[in-house]
Amino acid sequence: TPGPLGAHNWHPMAFNPELNLAYIPAQEIPQAYARDPRFESDAIAWNTGADFSAGVPPIAPPEVAKFLRSSLKGRLIAWDPIAGEPRWTVEHDNAWNGGVLSTAGGLVFQGKLNGEFAAYDAATGDKLWSHDLKSGGASGPGTFMIDGEQYVTITTGWGSAFGLSAGFAYDETVPSTVGKVVTFKLGGEGEIADPDFPMIDKTPKADSFGDETMIAEGAVHYARNCTVCHGPLAVSSGVLPDLRWSAITGNETAWKGVVIDGNLAVNGMVSFADYLTPEQSESIRAYVLAQAHAAATAEAGEN
Repeated sequence: TPGPLGAHNWHPMAFNPELNLAYIPAQEIPQAYARDPRFESDAIAWNTGADFSAGVPPIAPPEVAKFLRSSLKGRLIAWDPIAGEPRWTVEHDNAWNGGVLSTAGGLVFQGKLNGEFAAYDAATGDKLWSHDLKSGGASGPGTFMIDGEQYVTITTGWGSAFGLSAGFAYDETVPSTVGKVVTFKLGGEGEIADPDFPMIDKTPKADSFGDETMIAEGAVHYARNCTVCHGPLAVSSGVLPDLRWSAITGNETAWKGVVIDGNLAVNGMVSFADYLTPEQSESIRAYVLAQAHAAATAEAGEN
């Protein structure tokens, strides 16, 4: 069913008064809905009463993430408000793409989640130009003129509600880079530096532990408390640490020190002692390690 992020979110739309077309960055982000039978209202929570782990097995193989990835769609729609129908559409292979800029020169600019920044013919939707931003392009571009020369600019980076948390949406882990302002002009010769991809040891840091009940319990607590930042299925986009490969998962004391005692609060990872017992925290560690072993097994099979 349609997810809570909607068919169109905060990404800016645009309008061309000459063509009488509104340009809409649209998306399809489905979500399974189920009632959480253990829901209790909390003063510091979303209080939706929904089970965010619904429809996903406690130990989900990478094929589940690939299936979820295939369900994400995006498109740029040139909407005729008089006719009440699209004049043209451009299909994208992912959701949460950028806002739109329409110029008097008959161009429509849009960035994409994968970093492509493109210019389309405002009347037909034909792609006329594109450039790799080497970072996410989900923001809204703008244009300005200095001394008779026009510039088009866009801020880049990975993040926002979807781009931060939905690790399964990315074909590859994104580099944790500082956001940039990238500006283009006709005849521009500047270059965008390649990002530094961190070397990540993608191996489980401990043996799996816990029975099916414990791991299933951990999956529920992870979905309630961790998924928004660290990603569904414990798959991170790369902006925040992927817990499957974190050394902290290999030690019960170290894990408790972070999750319960708040040892990394200075980095933004606050204590969850008000929301989780040490036993519940440990069940999350069991779940994360189970996901790590599932991913490592699948990787070994492919190689």
